[in-house]
Amino acid sequence: WDEARGASLEARVRVGVGALSGITYLHSLTPPVVHRDIKPENLLLSQGNSVVKICDLGLARHKHGAFLQTAHQGGTLSYIAPEVHRGANIDESCDIYAMAIVVWELVTRDTPFKDKPPQSIPGIVGWGGERPTLAAVTACDKAELDSAAAAAGECDETSARKSLAVWLQECWAQDPQQRPRASFAQQTLLDVTFSLTGPPPHRAQATAAGGGEMATRQTPARSKGRASRPHSPARPPSPRARESGDI
Repeated sequence: WDEARGASLEARVRVGVGALSGITYLHSLTPPVVHRDIKPENLLLSQGNSVVKICDLGLARHKHGAFLQTAHQGGTLSYIAPEVHRGANIDESCDIYAMAIVVWELVTRDTPFKDKPPQSIPGIVGWGGERPTLAAVTACDKAELDSAAAAAGECDETSARKSLAVWLQECWAQDPQQRPRASFAQQTLLDVTFSLTGPPPHRAQATAAGGGEMATRQTPARSKGRASRPHSPARPPSPRARESGDI
């Protein structure tokens, strides 16, 4: 984890994308699985931080209805969603809140709520709606800029960092119903990495082909369940057709 925090902004954000891929899988199961303890210590990184795996499902629960049927409100204090602090009904969105705190930590290379007494966190988060500061998210890290940009006082990460701030505000919303689903949060965060490095080659080629953004989203008819009809060879003419002079 310390190695990931020392990587470039784009690489750090991609760790968040990888973690959200695992959360998307858990939430897509039938019934959905809510992890309930997403935090840096439960994310395993390998292959140069390019692969992220979620571990420690000791607090995970299946969601058989609209909300989890459990009286045990587990989790790690700084990553617990406000509704969990309040003892309210919880669902998959508590994992999205926790991921927002993790991504904030990745982007800022800082510790959430480090200046707050631990015993105050349930109150300031659960009822007060307090969150880690966004100032460190939107501020450019001069150490990550090239010397020319630093000399000119410019930052080519400005747009991406503003997008990250918006993403965080959506994912750690006080109202759990306002938070996005894991799959949408993952795609939106992936789009931020594209703004830092450009789209992957296949996506760039599709866009340059003349379809704009929509060209990258088009799906062949076969993948939509409309399989094309196989070609049938032409039948030879019948003897009667030959005799009547139709051919």
